[in-house]
Amino acid sequence: MEEYEKNNSFDWYRGTFTVYVRLSGTDSIHLGEGDTITLEALAENQQQEIERVMQMKCENLHFVRELSFTVPEKIGTYQVICMDYFQDQWDKIAEKYIPDEQYDAHLIVDDETSYPYGPEFYDEKTGKRVSAGCTGFFLYVAKKSEGIEKVCFDNESEKQDSYYLKSKYNNDTYLLNGEPILMNDAVELAEIFVSDFTETVDYPQDLDAGVAVAHQLDTGETILEIVFRNLYQTLPICSMPPTVTDDITIEMFPNSVARAYLDETDTVNCFIAQCAFEDDQLVKQYDRILTPSCAVRLLSETLSDYTEYDVIGMELVYVPVLLGAEDPNPVGSTHREAAPWSSVCSYDIVKLTPYWAIYMDVTPTAEMYGLVDCETGKVEWINNQR
Repeated sequence: MEEYEKNNSFDWYRGTFTVYVRLSGTDSIHLGEGDTITLEALAENQQQEIERVMQMKCENLHFVRELSFTVPEKIGTYQVICMDYFQDQWDKIAEKYIPDEQYDAHLIVDDETSYPYGPEFYDEKTGKRVSAGCTGFFLYVAKKSEGIEKVCFDNESEKQDSYYLKSKYNNDTYLLNGEPILMNDAVELAEIFVSDFTETVDYPQDLDAGVAVAHQLDTGETILEIVFRNLYQTLPICSMPPTVTDDITIEMFPNSVARAYLDETDTVNCFIAQCAFEDDQLVKQYDRILTPSCAVRLLSETLSDYTEYDVIGMELVYVPVLLGAEDPNPVGSTHREAAPWSSVCSYDIVKLTPYWAIYMDVTPTAEMYGLVDCETGKVEWINNQR
């Protein structure tokens, strides 16, 4: 890590500033009195805090979008546990997503050797597929779609245009199966579908649309993908793990996001949710957190002076780190032992720590963003474009 000299002069900084020092080989960060704020004050003065960020004179960070972020009623470090027995919701799921004229009990398989455990309905003729798994896994495919299969399962896409949905974005028009649709209408369609799902099955967490992607295929077809994040205490759980881990000091848990896919203008043709978390324990409650402007300053001073980035948004997030697994009723073996290859297993214990996330690019697997610990000011830089 680079070494920074003592600097007490910041004309854009409000309040008193003590000394900020970044020493090589250490994480020593000295925060001044004006560097932190209560949640109540942040909520009451949110627009003022946003304007303060927008007016900052950072040589390497340029804010090109109007900012917006959620301020929770409380914040802290938590432990959560990945749920089990979501497959018990199967009767509700089958009634909701498999019409009577398509239902056939012979097409339902409950294979206990696959993971996550749970039943699956699959009609090979129509392509209809519905399944539920113990971790909170849910898969819905309305019908066959070669385009969605290429994007969702084969990861084939000639071109991607990504949108960060929590800042103002271009409401572009796309053609789906020859019919036009605005991006915000596609997002709304996906949000209605997902909200209906979480209410139907009493899902442990709300899912929040954070990113949209327009996939252009080599066939000329367009597929729209809406990416949803699990919410905890009204904040999204960060789901953009680094593909290169050399420069990051936290082992981010790769909890997969939920995704909705559209190839027509009036319906969601495919939806996948991977997991949900339930409360375990509060580790530490925070009375104050870093101000948005302090988080931006710390990130700016960590990045090289010779690079420049356009910032498209920032928000408070919980960063997940896997602590271990604790299966209270193992049968033969624990979930983690039975499926060591799975990124998420029931009874995985995950620590959630609040950070400010500052985004430059949110394209899936090509993300670029900074994380600033809300309590300590420690900075992490994730660049998945290397």
